Amino acid sequence: MARFKILMMTMFVLAGCTPETVSRGIKARTEEKNTVVKQPSLSTVDMNSDGITITGQNLESVTKVQFTGGGHDKTFFLKTQTDERIEGFIASLPALTVLAGFTYNLIISTASAQTVFPITFSILDNSVTTSKIATSAVETAKIKTKAVTYEKIDTTGAANGHVMTYNSSTGRWQASPPNTTPSGGTVTSITGGAGMLTST
Repeated sequence: MARFKILMMTMFVLAGCTPETVSRGIKARTEEKNTVVKQPSLSTVDMNSDGITITGQNLESVTKVQFTGGGHDKTFFLKTQTDERIEGFIASLPALTVLAGFTYNLIISTASAQTVFPITFSILDNSVTTSKIATSAVETAKIKTKAVTYEKIDTTGAANGHVMTYNSSTGRWQASPPNTTPSGGTVTSITGGAGMLTST
């Protein structure tokens, strides 16, 4: 009697596994295996000496960010990460220095693939400060003709009525009072000519 009960229970379980149910299970497992991980795409890349911010699409699947080129081979540690934004930082020294106009490689890795993005950096408008310009770096050729206005001329040593004069001893222009001293010489005679009246 016990054997019969066990046999009946076994048959009941098998009867519940219809071909349709088995087919669905196989299909579900097949779909899981065929899931495609969308590859990341980049919109912008902003960098400073020790960090990076990347915006784009499908960034949540990124597992590693590397930066190479120009003697660099750095790996960024991912600090914050969403599908549209990644922020990372460099833990190792020296700090990262890049050149404008030079092409570097940004290597983005996921669990299934690795993509190399060539990137070129440009300097943002109004981002170069005085401390970033080397002494004597701005040459005459870099100054636009007629670009130096009166407000840009140093007034050290100048007084009201002074003019710019050249001092050959110093090799510089300087502010000096205008020369009002007569050049000398005496008129001794005047000879009248054609069209000239003689006063008597």
